Parts: sequence; C-alpha cells; structure tokens
Amino acid sequence: MNQPLPPIEQAKVFFFFILLTVLIGAGGAGILLILVTSWGLYRMRSTQDFSYVETVRIIHKGFAAIATVGLALLSIVVVNNDLMYDHNTHVGDMIAIVLSLMIYPVYYFLLNTLFYAPLSNHKEWVVANGIFATTEAKAKEPRSTPLISLPNFTIKASSNLSVADEIVKLNKLKEDGLVTQDEFDKLRKALLS
Repeated sequence: MNQPLPPIEQAKVFFFFILLTVLIGAGGAGILLILVTSWGLYRMRSTQDFSYVETVRIIHKGFAAIATVGLALLSIVVVNNDLMYDHNTHVGDMIAIVLSLMIYPVYYFLLNTLFYAPLSNHKEWVVANGIFATTEAKAKEPRSTPLISLPNFTIKASSNLSVADEIVKLNKLKEDGLVTQDEFDKLRKALLS
C-alpha cells in the first residue's frame, strides 16, 4: 500500500524502539538491536530496498531464540542447584523456567505487531518516503543541461582502453547528466571512426 502509516502504526513503531531501549537495561542487548534496526532502516532508505527490514526481522528472531534458550538453561541450572542444596523446588523457580520459555513467542509477537506488520503493510511508502513521513517526498528532477561541457574533448589514439570501454564511460557520464545527448553522440561517433 503506497500510503503513509496512520498515526497508530507510527506509534507502534515508536513503541517498538522504546521497547528496545528498555532491553538496554536488561543486559545491554537493546544497544545491539537498536544498531541493527537503525542500520536496516538506513540501508532500506538509501537503496530503496525493503529486504533490509526483512533481514532485521530475522536478526531479531535469532536474538529472541538465543535469549530464550540461554535464560531457560540458566533457570534449569538454578533449579538444579536448589534441588542439590534444599532437596525441593520452589514455585518461583518453576515460574522462572516458564517465563524464560515465553520470551521467544512474546518477543516474536511484539516484533511482528509493533515493527514488521506496520512497515510491510506500507512497504512502498516506507521505502520511498520513510516511516514517519506524512507527505510524499519530492522526486529529483533530471537535469536538462549537463553540469559540465566538454567542447575540447579529444580522444587519444594511444589510449590503453578499448573503444567499448570508452563508450561505456561516456554513457555513464550521459546517465549522470554530465554530458548532453548531442555531446554523447558526437563523442561516440569520434570513437567509432
């Protein structure tokens, strides 16, 4: 959908970043996740490619899986130590194991609901204009005149490059708006003769 995100979906994305900052206090993992997410959003905008957001989603899912397994193992070790010394389990230990196993599904739900779904529902808009943009970005107008003119351009016969390489370079200059179509045609004709 090529429409801006409604305010409620913008708020979801904002809240997701708040959630990541909370994770900074829970062991510093939030810093890494904020950096990865920021990198993905930056690359998405600079390359106009939404796949970077999908990559960020995969990285977040991997983080949640690792955190779940790590905390579950830690909880099991704690319960095992309690059993060795107290010879009984505590309700709090069992709750810790259950909560640690719930990290992945809860984080995955929040990732999809607060971050990925709003962005993917407005993929074209987000790629072209950004997450919090409410108006369409102005398209860059192509140059009608080149930045430079090459009236005294001469082609040396002793050039080590092939004619095809020179034409490719000239075409790139034309595409970048540095030479006009007329200049390109004259220089190409000179190269081919």
